[in-house]
Amino acid sequence: MTDQLRRCKTCGAFKPSDDYYRGPFGGFVRCKACCIAARKAAYKRNPEYTKNLVRGYRAAAKARRLAETPDDTQAPFKSNLSEMARQRVGGPRIQ
Repeated sequence: MTDQLRRCKTCGAFKPSDDYYRGPFGGFVRCKACCIAARKAAYKRNPEYTKNLVRGYRAAAKARRLAETPDDTQAPFKSNLSEMARQRVGGPRIQ
């Protein structure tokens, strides 16, 4: 990034642009240290809210991963299971 100094809205310190997170529409008005402190304070005030956000994010990420995974990745595992079932039961191969 550039060596331009910016003033943090929260602490008032002048810091280089590298000390600020990049947002979707440009940089944030608070420095990284102030953002981290604000997140920690919000977690202390209401930890269950933050935990629910993380749980929701993880569930959505898992759903996306499963949706992107082709079905044939489980094919060897399924064929091994059907072979094991046939050997145990002694019947015809399960398709």
